[in-house]
Amino acid sequence: MLGNALLVHPVTEQEAKAVSVLLPGSEEIWYDFRKFKQMEETGTLMIPVTLENIPVFQRGGTVIPLKTMAGKSTEWMIDISYELHVALDTEACAIGELYLDDGHSFQYLHKKQFLYRKFTFHKNILSSSCAD
Repeated sequence: MLGNALLVHPVTEQEAKAVSVLLPGSEEIWYDFRKFKQMEETGTLMIPVTLENIPVFQRGGTVIPLKTMAGKSTEWMIDISYELHVALDTEACAIGELYLDDGHSFQYLHKKQFLYRKFTFHKNILSSSCAD
């Protein structure tokens, strides 16, 4: 698991064509992260892999902020916008957080210069609030 939202399964065998992945929780919903398609089953599944595509799944009930495009460096990506990947749970709800600071100073500590937001999807409404 990468945090509480992402399950990333490594490919550890050379020339592997598939890996056995455990999607935990019989009552959980999981989404294929790249296709953003709900997985039809949980439990242990055989997932096809390639050199370019390792298995990544997002847990239902989570919101993940992502940059809309990759960049050469974090400095280059400062002005790149975010999008939210909202993966609904069994009750059609999701929550997530985003923390941002300037990335190079201690202003977050000394002057409280940072952004910390909580995202909530509930009753078909996506809202953002101060998380601290």
